[in-house]
Amino acid sequence: MTGEFEKREVRRCARRILHRDLVRVCRNIPIVLCGNKVDIKDRKVKAKGIVFHRKKNLNYDISAKSNYNFEKPFLWLARKLVGDPNLELVAMTALLLPEVKMDKNWQQQLENNLQEAQATGEN
Repeated sequence: MTGEFEKREVRRCARRILHRDLVRVCRNIPIVLCGNKVDIKDRKVKAKGIVFHRKKNLNYDISAKSNYNFEKPFLWLARKLVGDPNLELVAMTALLLPEVKMDKNWQQQLENNLQEAQATGEN
């Protein structure tokens, strides 16, 4: 495998098989895909590029360095495990101060991209 396409196909098939095997063992297992490093403006994978998880609203763009959206995957998992879509976290975990400060315009663009990707997945 020398081509980038072949490598992508192998990774895509591996993810699909992993998901299939997990669901076979535990049918209702909650799974969240987190895309880290959204603080990097020229990142390779965009919200639209994650088709399977996007269709099922299971992906979150996060940044460990800036603490952006850090709590969202945990809140989603807690809501699924408890069975309460209105569950709220009462206190935020004490996080280290962000190493990177994300620009507010960039955060808004990420939110817009995610909303657009989710709308596309619903069609």
